[in-house]
Formats: sequence, C-alpha cells, structure tokens
Amino acid sequence: MKEENYVDTSKSNETLSFLMSGLVALAENNWMYPYPSTLIRARGLLFGAYIEQGNWKFQSISEFLRMIQTPLKDWWPFSELPDGIDPDIPMIDSQLQISSQVEELLLDLDDLSGNQKFNASELKLVLDNRKIRDAVLKVQKHPELEDAYVTLRRFLIENPWINISDGIHIPNETIQLMGKVSDFYEKPSPNMLHEGKYWLCPRCNGILIWADEKPRCATKGLCEQIVDLAQARAITNEISTLKMTFRKRVQLPGLPELELHRELAKIPGVSIALWPEADRYDLLVEKNGNMRWAIDVKDYASEFTLSNLLRQSRPPYKKDVKFYYVIPDYRERMTSGYLQKLKKLAPQAKIQLMSTFLREVTKA
Repeated sequence: MKEENYVDTSKSNETLSFLMSGLVALAENNWMYPYPSTLIRARGLLFGAYIEQGNWKFQSISEFLRMIQTPLKDWWPFSELPDGIDPDIPMIDSQLQISSQVEELLLDLDDLSGNQKFNASELKLVLDNRKIRDAVLKVQKHPELEDAYVTLRRFLIENPWINISDGIHIPNETIQLMGKVSDFYEKPSPNMLHEGKYWLCPRCNGILIWADEKPRCATKGLCEQIVDLAQARAITNEISTLKMTFRKRVQLPGLPELELHRELAKIPGVSIALWPEADRYDLLVEKNGNMRWAIDVKDYASEFTLSNLLRQSRPPYKKDVKFYYVIPDYRERMTSGYLQKLKKLAPQAKIQLMSTFLREVTKA
C-alpha cells in the first residue's frame, strides 16, 4: 500500500472512532448541548478533509446531524472508507437512533481501534464493556476462577433484570468476579415504564423500551424480527435492569451461545465446555472422546463489521481440534445471502451456520 493511502486509511478510521464515540456521548445527553469533545474533534477532522477538497459540507450541528442520516458513502470526505462499516448505511436514522452497525463497531472499539486515541471518559459503552474485559484478564491470571467466570457470564445472559423486592439472589461464585452489583445492574430508565408496568421481550426476557407508544428491544431490529413484541409479558416488581452495554455485549450475543450449548447437549456422546481458556472462544465440543471442535459464535447484524473483526482475529490452534465461527441461522433469514457475503469478505475464516454445524456433530 502506498504511504499516502496508508495515512488516509488511518485518518479515516481515526475520524470514525471519534465520530462514533461522540454520537454515543451526545445521545447519552439526549442530543443536547454541550457537545462532546469527541464529536467536536470528528467534525473538525471531517471539516478539514472537506477544505482540502475545496468543499464546504456543513455549518451547524443540526445540518451535520442531517448529513449523517444519509449513506456514509455520500458524504465521507476521505479517499478510503473506514474499515468494517457498510458505506450504504447512515450513522443515525431520522429518529436519531444510532444504527446497529455503529453500535457493533463501538462495542468492539478496543479490538478495532489499534493505536487510535479518543476521550474514553465520555464513552459509557466502552467503559462498561471493559468490566467484562477486566474479568477475563483476571481469569487469565488465575485459571482457578474459570468456573466463576462461566457462572458470571451465564448469570448475566439468563438474568437481564433482577427482582429487588424479593431480594437479590446472585451466586457466590459470580460475586468473586462481579464485585458490586451496581457495576452491572441499574435502575430502569423512565422509557422502560409503560402503563405503570415493565414489559419483557418474549425472546431475550429483557425489559422493553417504549417510544411513541411502541416497544423495542435493546438492539433495534433483532428481537422484533424474530418474535412478536406484542406478546410481551408485563411485570410490576421493583427491579434493576442489566446495563444496556451488557445487554448488547454479553446478554444478547450470549443467547445463541447457550442455544447451541442446549442443542449440542441433546446429541448422544457429546460433552461441552462453555467459554474455555478465559473466554478465548465460546464452546469446546467433544464427541465420543475422539472428535473435538472449538467454536466461536458470532451474532452481528452487519457482515461488514463482522468480516473486519474476523480478518483481524487469530483463531485458536489446537492439534486435532476443528475451529469454526458459527453464525445463528436467523441472520441468514433476516438478510438473504448473509453467509455468502461474509465468506467473500473474510475468505480465510472457517464459517458455518449453526444448523450446519449441528448436523456435522450429529453425523460425526
């Protein structure tokens, strides 16, 4: 790659990191002034790139927000598009909802940002996300805590809210790595209350969010495409809800991991370990004592985001163990051609649909 292209790619990726973190921080502040320094920095970098092109693209923050509601490719000023993002999507929609692809990139920001610098103190998503990373690092140093980590992760997946009125019942092993419960759970936000009740998503059991009398789940466009949110069950308990970062980073991605675990457990002769080697991958599967698979379940709305992550990942190498990235079947149903496009974008990665992998283990 020519040096000028490398510099432009680096500047493009850096600008996207500032822009994403700034948008999340602004959304946390209900899109009100003062504007986050990361957003100001992103606008400055974009503005400078437009000036170099002899263009004037935006003046006010409202014009800027309108601009990023259009596809990225229509306004991105650098010759290279940023890594791992679909150029045909907008950053936010007309209701100022941040796109699921941007959220996915943000949750993996530590993985994808390299040496980029941003004001992480403004970025609640990344800061909360690091609590899980800290737990992983602790287990890496103290392998005897692996069982506690599995208990913690499974607890967060299976308990997107906890009942305060009945007392908080958290396994002792979980407390070893969780620390304070308030680091992971918080009071429900006002927009979760509807008709004086909280409503549970029929798929993930998390608390639904209400806007304009309509419910949506934690990640827009996921649960509501798989189940009918009109079937939500109401509760009136005094509760704490899992912080949104952990719902998006741990709980929702963890559902297909546990689903695969349940389906594998039905196959005779199969044993499964969850999140082995300090969560280096998701499942270690063994059949009849002589066939083994290492599995990393990936549940991303965007093939672009996932392919970028896969290109930078190093699968674990184990002798006589097959490694696969496994994709939930509903991704293919939701986006026709998802798997084919993903394999084309990340040709070196070994990828299978969950149903295909289950058939392989059954026939082995």
